Amino acid sequence: MHPLYWISVNLHVLSAMLWLGGMLFLGVVGAPALRSVEPATLRQQLFHTLGVRFRAAGWAAIVVLVLTGFVNMHFRGLLQWSGVLSDGEFWATSVGQSLAAKLILVTIMLTVSAVHDFILGPAAGRAVSGSAEALLLRQPEVEEFIKRVIALPGDTLEMRGGHLFLNGEEVQRTEVRKTTYIESGEGGYRGPRTATEYREQLPGEKGFHLIHEFGVH
Repeated sequence: MHPLYWISVNLHVLSAMLWLGGMLFLGVVGAPALRSVEPATLRQQLFHTLGVRFRAAGWAAIVVLVLTGFVNMHFRGLLQWSGVLSDGEFWATSVGQSLAAKLILVTIMLTVSAVHDFILGPAAGRAVSGSAEALLLRQPEVEEFIKRVIALPGDTLEMRGGHLFLNGEEVQRTEVRKTTYIESGEGGYRGPRTATEYREQLPGEKGFHLIHEFGVH
């Protein structure tokens, strides 16, 4: 076999190791370690910086992986239309089926990487910690939840139809915006869902705070 083939094979393997190894490091070591960093703004900045730098290295590895894959196919006589790629009998062989499976996996890999690196990742980097966008990206698993309620001794808090009442008086709130997203989990597709952001003002208070309400269409 031509020496360039072995060079291409080595580059192919090294690129795969860089890409897969980098993702494993981020998922197993990097992300768990960064989740303990405070304040949240610093944690988000570190996540964003790490993600952007790995994105450049990861896509460089993917480009080398794809190019060396075609070079390897060429040296093995698989990169020709007549008698190989256009031949149904070839795709019925074990080599053809293995090649087809690999091409499908590469396509899935490129699609998932592109969505994560150019859509979900940048959205997470732009989202302010604790905002509706940040909460949506975490995809809560419950229909309704209350994170925290603070009241003074003697106060009575009630929830009626999703609205908060303090001492029998409804807490006034104004809808700010509504966002729709697709939620998925162990049970599969469970969307679309909505998150509504409200500006809520307690009785007698001049200021206001923001709350997020999740629901299903």
